[in-house]
Amino acid sequence: MLPSSISVSANSYLVMHFESPITPLRSLVEELKLDLDIIRPRLLRAEELSGRPCDERACDFGELTKENRERLKQDVKKFVRKL
Repeated sequence: MLPSSISVSANSYLVMHFESPITPLRSLVEELKLDLDIIRPRLLRAEELSGRPCDERACDFGELTKENRERLKQDVKKFVRKL
């Protein structure tokens, strides 16, 4: 139970996917920083999937063992290409 002086409100997140050259992104970040309604302006670079590990073998679910963790590292190198 929260004290009566603390109010809780719902948060909203907006995710947009777009392609752009790097130069306009710098000015976009500056514009987002000026908007008082935007608390944490973030632009993230997307990565492109070139395949999925589950296409080649059974997927691993649950706790990561040491063996599965090493296999995951190799899968990321193999299936995810940085743009």
